[in-house]
Amino acid sequence: MCGRYEASPHDEPPGLGPFSTEGIALLDHHPDTPPTKPEREKGSGKEQTTVSLGSSEIFSQVVKGHAQNGAVVGAFAGLAAGISNLGQSIFEFPNATRNHVTAGVCGFVIMLIFWVLKGIFQADSAKSDIITVNDDGLTITRNDVKQTFTIKWSAVDRIGLGILGVRVWFREGSEPTRDWLDKHQIRKQLPDKSFIVYRDDHEPHIPVERLDEALRTFAGPCYKDATNPPGRR
Repeated sequence: MCGRYEASPHDEPPGLGPFSTEGIALLDHHPDTPPTKPEREKGSGKEQTTVSLGSSEIFSQVVKGHAQNGAVVGAFAGLAAGISNLGQSIFEFPNATRNHVTAGVCGFVIMLIFWVLKGIFQADSAKSDIITVNDDGLTITRNDVKQTFTIKWSAVDRIGLGILGVRVWFREGSEPTRDWLDKHQIRKQLPDKSFIVYRDDHEPHIPVERLDEALRTFAGPCYKDATNPPGRR
């Protein structure tokens, strides 16, 4: 049964067997991330944990993502400029090879700068995703697609974090419909019967390992997937 884990002095933490090295790795994975304490939801007596990104993290993620895209696009642009006759028509080096190489380098640098500047501009208006975990379930807000949805613990058999993102195994009879999955852009069911309900395929995104403490607090024994520690690449 999902829900807040009520520990006794002899209990193992949820998700960890007595000899689970993967579980220990999961607990120790992000020592630099400050612990997130449950807070009271405004207007009610309900505790919850809300995870989001700060402005500096948003800026860093968006610009870095655009720079990576710019490097890929720039590589193709540089290659095209280098093998064309553009260098011969613009530059006047006595060595033809140098003209081609210079044109290629300029094409790469120009595209890279363009994408970085585009990232800086977009980072100014980008908003963080928000993930809220409480006794009722998990609520995910994706600001890039302007969508919010909630997964109730009563529908969850198991939840875990891994290199694929936040994975949920639904209880028999509580599986989401195809329309619901399409609406919220959730990946199809995996061979192990789990669904990826949140992943890092967009910027800015929340690193899923930051949900570890919140899930241990509110999901209880449902949170026991320590076989793919978050951050393992």
